Amino acid sequence: NTFKLKIGSRPLQHDVDHVIAIKKALGADISVRVDVNRAWSELECIQGIQQLQDGGIDLIEQPCAIQNTEALARLTRRFDVAIMADEALTGPDSAYRIAKSHGADVFAVKIEQSGGLIEACEVAKVAGLAGIDLYGGTM
Repeated sequence: NTFKLKIGSRPLQHDVDHVIAIKKALGADISVRVDVNRAWSELECIQGIQQLQDGGIDLIEQPCAIQNTEALARLTRRFDVAIMADEALTGPDSAYRIAKSHGADVFAVKIEQSGGLIEACEVAKVAGLAGIDLYGGTM
């Protein structure tokens, strides 16, 4: 009941229109999520996320550059649609920084990306303490 689409390699409006058309075809009972793969500037994020949110998309994964955690926090505060940090999470320290700034609604926890199993557990613990949802994945 969930579809995840990778976007960001084509022009923003093309991707947004494509995703919204897929969502409309699938209907309200199906969750559609997108992974922007760090492709958008903050301005593009504002434009694209607003349209995706209005189109019923449920989650936006890593919309902007990993080093721009301040933009990620601004986007998370600005929009109701869930924003997921993925590549920006490189271990417990980055998880703490992102959680402290409310830089994501969801953390994509990956063992290798976190620095190992113990570190991934610490990332998950930070998320739990901050009320941030978790998504488990692999690289």
